[in-house]
Amino acid sequence: MNDWNLAHERFVSNWNGTSLFEVSSVISVAPASVLLYRSFLTVWGPSKGYTFIVEFILIMLPLLSAMTFASDFSLHLIIILIILSAFLLKQSSCNTDKHPSSWQLIEFPDKLPFISGYRAYINISTAVAILAVDFNIFPRRFAKTETYGVSVMDVGVGAYIVANGIVSVEARRHHNLHVVNHVVGTCYGSIVLIALGIARLIVVKVSNYHEHVSEYGRHWNFFFTLAVVKFVSAIFVPLIPRSVPFSAALMGGLIMGLYQYGLSVCGLKDYLLFGFHGNGSRSNVVDANREGLLSCVGYLAIYLFSVELGRVVFRRRWEGVIKTVKEWIYFCLSLLTFDILCWFLLSLATQHVDAVSRRMANLTYVLWQVAYNTFALICFLSLDILFLIIEFNHKTSTSLLSCGVLIEAIGQHQLVYFLSANLLTGLINKMIFTLAASSLVAFIILSVYLILLSLLVLVIKQKGITTKVW
Repeated sequence: MNDWNLAHERFVSNWNGTSLFEVSSVISVAPASVLLYRSFLTVWGPSKGYTFIVEFILIMLPLLSAMTFASDFSLHLIIILIILSAFLLKQSSCNTDKHPSSWQLIEFPDKLPFISGYRAYINISTAVAILAVDFNIFPRRFAKTETYGVSVMDVGVGAYIVANGIVSVEARRHHNLHVVNHVVGTCYGSIVLIALGIARLIVVKVSNYHEHVSEYGRHWNFFFTLAVVKFVSAIFVPLIPRSVPFSAALMGGLIMGLYQYGLSVCGLKDYLLFGFHGNGSRSNVVDANREGLLSCVGYLAIYLFSVELGRVVFRRRWEGVIKTVKEWIYFCLSLLTFDILCWFLLSLATQHVDAVSRRMANLTYVLWQVAYNTFALICFLSLDILFLIIEFNHKTSTSLLSCGVLIEAIGQHQLVYFLSANLLTGLINKMIFTLAASSLVAFIILSVYLILLSLLVLVIKQKGITTKVW
């Protein structure tokens, strides 16, 4: 291993993270940015000729800033974004002739903007983090934790699973899935993910790229985890009929309970941390990749919980239970109640079971991911409700529910965006010694990197190319 790789590996290893509150406040800059962008639309309307520039400045730069030079002031940044949004909304003209309570009957659009916005921002924050972590401008407390703790980067892997689970076939289909047909249909996407995992493994080994072995193991990577979760869920989910209330969540809870029992009582935790011989050795293929293999169980549980969350959203819409703004407000409040319960259970589990560990994907990590991602969905849903009401009272016909063409493109081509981010990250790390870059140089590189990723998915969207394999 050369000096660059050794320095990089030490730079991203052995960190203990930060607080739950700081992680939530940093990532919450995302919905605050959407608030600002939509408020901008109320005054100036859709941008013409400079769409990309406006969306990049108002939507992406605040999140990039919160994860780099403004990391100590993420809460202040959110307040500033809200104040600017309030100022813009005050400047917009409204139609006061409408009945004050008539907004309650506004019907929600068939396509749910809050899900698209949430999924896109998970990808943006992940893309920022995987490159920014190699620069000094990225706070070390935001880097992935070694064994226990919470950090901004620890959110990424779990949130990526949730973002795909809530819009999966298992979530959107309102009838029971046939096991054989569903498994066969799922094989294509799993094979693609396995191929990507193998390609990444070969590139990393051939290029001697720096590795954080305790993250997934010596050969495993996140593409393999996605493939396993996708394939195994295709077998498990159809086993319980949709008529059984909360079937996916019940299965996720059962799997997670058995896994945590194995960690706490049956010695799986010691094996995961110290290996078969108890000295951290990686003597065979299974031992060498024990973190990646075992954590798949926790990620499967997260996926099943997110499938249930998606089912609740899509089923209620199909059944006509929630159509109007008033009904969506009640639904948002029910999600908030569920979210508070998850945070409470997380607190109890942390005290009586184990601390949060992304490396193990243990019970507390699963609860944290469900709690945090539900909170993020609530934020984006609240924005949709707010701007539906504002649009209803606005004199123009401008749609205020858009998160921007750029966000829509990222949401439609998540895998390409994620894969391209990984490729560019590796290329940049091979071209320059990132640890020696100044904060200004690092921020410029990160900005150009985001611009290139954005332009790529915009071109793919304009060409009408389909890239969905999940």
